[in-house]
Amino acid sequence: MKYAVDRIGGNIAVLIGEDESKLCVAVSCLPEGSREGSLLYRLPNGAFTAAPEEEHTRRKRLFVLQQRLRKARKRGNKNR
Repeated sequence: MKYAVDRIGGNIAVLIGEDESKLCVAVSCLPEGSREGSLLYRLPNGAFTAAPEEEHTRRKRLFVLQQRLRKARKRGNKNR
């Protein structure tokens, strides 16, 4: 299953699964370099591994969406 790191507080990370389930795990169980927004796969043995290609694609898609929203907002302000 695929998870996204929702937030990290102290030694605990809250992960959100692709089925919207929440999972709280120790930060030490995450791959090195994991941060809020990181995408992870949970392996059959319970360990997590990073999904850098998917994370890059998702971040790029979100960036494009943010740019579109900013442009739409600027157009909306000009019409006032």
